[in-house]
Amino acid sequence: EFPEGVDVATTHSFLGNVLKQSDPESGGKTKLPPMEEKGTKLSRILDQLVPRDTGRGRDRRYNSIYRQFRWSAVSRIKKIAELAKSFAVNPNDPEFTQKLVDIIGKYSIDMDLSTERQSQDRDYTPEMLEHVKELLLYSLPGALPKEFDKKDANTRDQDDTLWYAAINADQINWGALGYDVVLMDEVQDF
Repeated sequence: EFPEGVDVATTHSFLGNVLKQSDPESGGKTKLPPMEEKGTKLSRILDQLVPRDTGRGRDRRYNSIYRQFRWSAVSRIKKIAELAKSFAVNPNDPEFTQKLVDIIGKYSIDMDLSTERQSQDRDYTPEMLEHVKELLLYSLPGALPKEFDKKDANTRDQDDTLWYAAINADQINWGALGYDVVLMDEVQDF
């Protein structure tokens, strides 16, 4: 047991409270979705960004780029975006693309979209990196275009909680929580 005046929280819970006291641009107006909601916010945004049907959707250029490689492209875009969040990569950073290239190299992500049935005739890496950037920009608080699913507009997932706090660390008023000391345990898990 801890003495009175000591709060114990997970990192996600602690940073969720930090975000609640932050400005809207840092995630202050966002909340976690209901537990029963299916899929991740990232997957839902990506599904709207690169629609499943060909020749339709928000923007035909995404369909014409990937056509038979959609599943391969989407899975790589999502993986790179998730890793970018883990490394606190800000899509507004001038070094954004280089940081993604570094992540791809570090994790040996195969950018070849070829399948058993279809060979890739060109390198789609530049388009996929652009989609990662767009996906992360749309994941920022208040940045989701109006034509996208409204339920994701003011929500954050567990990854966003850590990501928003990390990329907005300089804008967050950490002293507003009123703690003299914050002790982090199990730091090796970070």
